[in-house]
Amino acid sequence: MNTEKDDRIIIENLYVQQVQRTAKIDLWFNRILGLLSFVTLTVMIIYFVIMLKVL
Repeated sequence: MNTEKDDRIIIENLYVQQVQRTAKIDLWFNRILGLLSFVTLTVMIIYFVIMLKVL
């Protein structure tokens, strides 16, 4: 019975580590995606301003 409890604790700890790792990856993915969309938006605004000045 004691080893069964230990096994369950180990499995729970591994699960928590996996969730934390996934959360970190999600966080970095969101940061990169946000940065990419911000850069794209900025480039589009600059492009439109330049085109308006040309016209």
